[in-house]
Amino acid sequence: MRRLASIQYMRALAVLLVVAFHLSIRIPDAFPPEALKFLRVGGAGVDLFFVISGFIMWTISEGRATGPAEFMLRRISRIVPMYWLATLAWCAIAAVGITAWVKLTPEHVVKSLFFVPHYNPSYPDEVFPVLVPGWTLNYEMFFYLIFALCLFLPARLRLAGLVGALGGLVIAGWLTTASGPIAATYTSPLLLEFLAGVAIGHCWRRGLHPRGATAAACLTAGLAALVYAGATGIDEDTQRVLYWGAPSVLIVIGALGVRPLAVEHGRLLLIGDASYSIYLTHLFGLTFLDIVWSRVPMLPGSPLEIPVFFAIGAGLSLTIGIMAYRLAEQPLEAAFRMRLLARGPGRAPARRS
Repeated sequence: MRRLASIQYMRALAVLLVVAFHLSIRIPDAFPPEALKFLRVGGAGVDLFFVISGFIMWTISEGRATGPAEFMLRRISRIVPMYWLATLAWCAIAAVGITAWVKLTPEHVVKSLFFVPHYNPSYPDEVFPVLVPGWTLNYEMFFYLIFALCLFLPARLRLAGLVGALGGLVIAGWLTTASGPIAATYTSPLLLEFLAGVAIGHCWRRGLHPRGATAAACLTAGLAALVYAGATGIDEDTQRVLYWGAPSVLIVIGALGVRPLAVEHGRLLLIGDASYSIYLTHLFGLTFLDIVWSRVPMLPGSPLEIPVFFAIGAGLSLTIGIMAYRLAEQPLEAAFRMRLLARGPGRAPARRS
């Protein structure tokens, strides 16, 4: 499947939302309460990522003779190397005392590296790995596993298999009020966001998606819904799926059919391409900024404090993330993919997705 500029732009939007959210919680006292509530909507970047992931997995797999093992190996080569590198780097920072609040145990580190949902020793009520943004990868890797298992089915039954598997898990979670980090993760309503992306991909592959004014209306409605949700307190997954997941679905549907988003703009595409590395590494830059800001406050109480903090934080996050993408993610993924798939020298390298 060719790279879709619109999807890359949505990935860029998603990671920028997440960066904005994490910037806002670092100097909460500088924000008016209403603005702080609004900036919570940056967390919806994760929901947008989940919908996009479902769309991409379906569109790169449908109509191709990709077996379950090959699919999983490609996903592992895409996700694991950079995540392990970022996690181990975060462990090193914690070990030398820079992030004194991070509590490391061997079990915590091993479960984090292998995507096992568990409670974080530093945040006992939260199901977070060592590198906190990696909590989303517990969902991603589980979705990939379910998707791979559905590849055993005949092509005509795969969509139904995904609906049955993911929908059944969510229903089971509702009926049994699943508790514990593993059960809560694997029956979370957030799994429906991947399924929504799959459905969008299924329709898109058949030309059944809005275009022009209708697509623009979907995109506008999705963005407006997120703006509205920005002032809404959301504490549980079901509410999150409604207030952040549903608008994310509209945004992806609309983006696919809005003509200006089909035009390639190099810098914006680069942010989309590097979105995974930016997502994994942005806390490194923000932690450094935290330390400097706390020791040398800039513009305290000034109207410029928030814009300057955001500009520096976003700049650090993008710079570090893009460097990590070029210097680490791309070469690591290529090396792992070649090794895991044991590609012959005469075959062309697989398209990155």
